[in-house]
Amino acid sequence: ATAAWASFAEGSGDAALPLADGRHGMPPLSHEQIERLRTSPLVASDAAHGMRPFVLDADGRFYLWRNHAHECDAAARIRARRAASSSDAREAAALEADLDALFHGDRSERVGPQREAVRRVPGKRLFVLTGGPGTGKTTTVLRMLLMLQRHAPAPLSIQIAAPTGKAAQRLVQALRQGKANLRNHAAAPLPADWWPLLDTIPDTEALTLHRLLGYQPWRNAFRRNARDPIAADVVVV
Repeated sequence: ATAAWASFAEGSGDAALPLADGRHGMPPLSHEQIERLRTSPLVASDAAHGMRPFVLDADGRFYLWRNHAHECDAAARIRARRAASSSDAREAAALEADLDALFHGDRSERVGPQREAVRRVPGKRLFVLTGGPGTGKTTTVLRMLLMLQRHAPAPLSIQIAAPTGKAAQRLVQALRQGKANLRNHAAAPLPADWWPLLDTIPDTEALTLHRLLGYQPWRNAFRRNARDPIAADVVVV
């Protein structure tokens, strides 16, 4: 029964089922029931080796084995990317000058979070940018990519994708408009020495994640994977 609830939770978008929470309509299990479930020969714990159909972790989350394996692999790769990040070696004054060029000299509180995101991106192997609708995420991403290109020893190849075709199309349209705005800003257009970097930012092809990863429906698999990663220096989703 617990396995069936875990499968139902997966269909609802949860990789694991918290057994004591009563989530997804499942009656919550008591501490004694959870510990009894932990002794099943079909259930592994966090520290167990070898494949069993299910995993019950120390916090009472019940997984299908595949979901637990995938989640642990993703977590390990994220930690590795965070550990591999390096700090920017450029002088603070030079970095501020770059930010002023990208933000047309605007140092107001209005663009403060965007400037901070662009300031932090050089040297990162993983960056998560959040914000609600209309907070300037796409225009910030454009400036982040320009800053990465500015700091790179050689031109970076960039791939940009979104979950759906409509979202991907909106993304490239926003990038195209953002590039035009940087060039043609009325008060302080982007300096000409940045323009070659602008040309490296893709704004023509709208890729979905499935296209980016090379989905092959006859195999129900992706051509791009850990053994054959995406051929790009920077990937934006």
